[in-house]
Amino acid sequence: MQYPWRRTKSACATARFEEPLTLVPSVTASWPFAPLLFAATYAMAVALIAPYRAAQSWLLRWALYSGAILAAQYTVIQAIAFGEPGALLSVGTILAIGAGGIATVLALGGLWTVPRLPRIKPAYWLACAILMLAAAVPGWRIALAAILIGAMLVAIVAPALTLAAYLRVSFIVWKLAQQDPRAAGRIGLRVPLVWMTTYGTAWVLAVINAIDLYNSLPKTPPDC
Repeated sequence: MQYPWRRTKSACATARFEEPLTLVPSVTASWPFAPLLFAATYAMAVALIAPYRAAQSWLLRWALYSGAILAAQYTVIQAIAFGEPGALLSVGTILAIGAGGIATVLALGGLWTVPRLPRIKPAYWLACAILMLAAAVPGWRIALAAILIGAMLVAIVAPALTLAAYLRVSFIVWKLAQQDPRAAGRIGLRVPLVWMTTYGTAWVLAVINAIDLYNSLPKTPPDC
């Protein structure tokens, strides 16, 4: 992402649709999503600690499923912000969203594969950690660069990783709910309708906040 600034006709270029959109994840713009994010995060915590408890509660299950929707939202925004397509319906937009989808699928594959890998004894992990530290001391510049690049890559694909985690945990909880006769009923239409109304309202408020924040940015970039 480039340095945020407000493009005008008198600036270096005209404004593009993704510029206000990329401000939606900011705290100033995205606070209307806070209740939905809190519910999804709480449901994820319960599912990780006590998966059968989450499976037995239709409310926790829905909150967990909705977390996947929210994560997909931020994955698409991140992909569009990184790709910077020139129009809403363009090849750039399709490629950006496709890249986000590929990152999510790869993360899902990793989450599915890791538990199935043969376990390594803690003594071997300790030996590897000591060897890595010993190699990093003389080559600290290379190690620092690798850490910084790794952190940047993780930050870029963080929404896709979050989406993959919610999809994987949601699938596990759904399977448990299908097998557990004590699962508290099925999710009816009322809860999704209420959630969609809240979600739509949050989007309207977030877009308004993002536009206001975008209009408050400088009209020219530092190097214009």
